Amino acid sequence: MSVFLVIAVSLLLLLAGYGYLCALFAGNEGKLPDPKSLKPSRNKILYLVCAILISASLYYVLGVLYHQTTMSLIKAECLLLVIAPAAAVDFRFERIPNLLILTGISLRAVLLIAEGFSEPAQILGILKDALIGALVIGLFFGVIGVVFKGSIGMGDLKLFIVMGLFQGLWGAVTSVFFSLAVSFVAAILLLISRRKKRSDSIPFGPCILIGTWVAVLLTGM
Repeated sequence: MSVFLVIAVSLLLLLAGYGYLCALFAGNEGKLPDPKSLKPSRNKILYLVCAILISASLYYVLGVLYHQTTMSLIKAECLLLVIAPAAAVDFRFERIPNLLILTGISLRAVLLIAEGFSEPAQILGILKDALIGALVIGLFFGVIGVVFKGSIGMGDLKLFIVMGLFQGLWGAVTSVFFSLAVSFVAAILLLISRRKKRSDSIPFGPCILIGTWVAVLLTGM
């Protein structure tokens, strides 16, 4: 039963993310995608392949190798499959939509309610860890954004807060560390290949996706 639940949640999020991107790319953000916009294209297929690989790897590593709980698996799937469309939008339009941020927060609220029923003795600790993670991460990067103007986008900051809610403080810190490492490597490669100049900015969303994915695979949820 738990296996089918994880698969069902993952498929639902994969389809929802694909539908959102189809509507967005067609210029109908926030609306249901029309049948014509659902037609596959190279970029859409690439997104689906990447999202499926991320989802499958999470299930295999966390579920099969680490033997983590069903709730941990679902939390990981929800987090990464919200970040995935955010990364795709940021890569193309260099922004992270508030709708995806609100979706992540809403999913975390639903999962906290579920955790309240499945782990009633631990729910206060789980809630405390989530709130501390979101608050500390949000304040830290908020201050950096104010002191060093333009160093971090508001969309990235909001996404970090969502990561704090899902992963707690130390989980989010680990994900941020790997995200920064990925962005550093990406920047070096782009400079060497001359696809970007030192004054150019690069979208951080894809780096957050890869960094969080690596962190979750290495340390769990």
